[in-house]
Amino acid sequence: MSLLVCSAGRIAAHLSHSPAMLQGFAGLTQLSSRMARMGIIGSQTPLMLYASSHRTMSSSSNININTDNNATAMEIDKNLTAEYAPEIADVLKQREEKAKRKQSMMGVITSTKNKKTITVLVQYDKEYPKYNAVLSRRRKFMAHDEEERGNVGDLVRIVPCRPMSARKRHALIDIIRKAPV
Repeated sequence: MSLLVCSAGRIAAHLSHSPAMLQGFAGLTQLSSRMARMGIIGSQTPLMLYASSHRTMSSSSNININTDNNATAMEIDKNLTAEYAPEIADVLKQREEKAKRKQSMMGVITSTKNKKTITVLVQYDKEYPKYNAVLSRRRKFMAHDEEERGNVGDLVRIVPCRPMSARKRHALIDIIRKAPV
């Protein structure tokens, strides 16, 4: 076994010279290009790939690829998929959290009269470039509070979610500041 370190773009460029190599490492290039399309790696990101049996590409490239008749592209693809599974899951989780933060709104709870529901008043500034003015606007949202943690006056963060009722389409994520008692 030997270790191959190169980028997804260099794999595709070097393997296009040799049809036998291209067939043997088709799964590798497909996996690395899939990962590049998903945004997990860039096309020039270094990859560490395991292979077995010796073959040197061109003298200008300092890449040694070892291939074995027993190692198929499918086995390498499965090994790489298993190896990168935690990183892929972590990147997808970070993207989901970033999307939630982007859509989140901060507001003050104005009512907790309904069961598992809070009413949140969100204030925001709206710019009117035509009149060169910035006006302060307010809007009330009904949000789902499963554990009924919120009290009137708390500063909270809410995010959009699936519709829970006719007017309730947000969920309470966290309480930023408790109301003074």
